[in-house]
Amino acid sequence: MEDPCNQPDGSKTNRARTVALDADTAQILSAWRVRQTENALAVGARPVRDPYVLSHAIDGGTRGGPDGASQCFARLRKAAGVEGVRLHDLRHAHVTMLIADGIPISDVSPRVGHSRT
Repeated sequence: MEDPCNQPDGSKTNRARTVALDADTAQILSAWRVRQTENALAVGARPVRDPYVLSHAIDGGTRGGPDGASQCFARLRKAAGVEGVRLHDLRHAHVTMLIADGIPISDVSPRVGHSRT
């Protein structure tokens, strides 16, 4: 079975996606990038130019696998006292909310990486 983490953009379709972010999320990600750079420099590593957000490498230079994100979500879910929700379930909830808000399915499909509506 092919490892989806070894694909150029990490998706099943090998097509890049643009993700719309609100200002708060963009600010959090910018702060995370600064923290990655500081952490790398603190241990004498050279920061990479465009680090991965989800990475086990101190410099963000290698992509973290999907299992790591799922395991982290499971820990957060448990700490919040929420049971029976998987990370992947949030993807379906997101699609459902977009459609309920009247977003055309033709706009929703590419957002979640589907090649066909």
